Amino acid sequence: MKRKTEKTYLTRLFSYSFIFLFLISCYIAPCNLDNGVDALITKKEHTFLVGDYVVEKIINSKLNTENSIINIRKNGTIEMSDISTSLFDMTILERKINVKGNWKLIHAEGEYFLSLSLNFNEKDKIEDYGTSWKLYEKNGRPVFLIKFGDPDECNGVRFIKE
Repeated sequence: MKRKTEKTYLTRLFSYSFIFLFLISCYIAPCNLDNGVDALITKKEHTFLVGDYVVEKIINSKLNTENSIINIRKNGTIEMSDISTSLFDMTILERKINVKGNWKLIHAEGEYFLSLSLNFNEKDKIEDYGTSWKLYEKNGRPVFLIKFGDPDECNGVRFIKE
């Protein structure tokens, strides 16, 4: 009888240890990347988005975002200067690049997104890159959030209109 109790104890210990290790390896709490901003849920004119954007907040990352600027133009084009390749989840070595492309406002599931079709420099060897960034609002100014990397690490950068 003692042998059976010992085996049950070891089984439980192993099970609890496995569950504990599994839970600490993942974020249990939400990332709160959007803390302090409100999701954009009311339609705005395209001119609301037009302008220069600077980094408002870096979340769980040590990216060098100094001098990073994103310019959204009224004619549907976008230009990014000194943007880290990490923001595009690329497998290339992290460095700063300049990117041009097109944008449009998308409404899906009650929220708004900035849909992008980007053109990289020929030396970057990247073609046909598309992505979308969720739009937020803070103090009457548009904000967009770029999530990148492993979702469990909760990495993100928020850009706000100047």
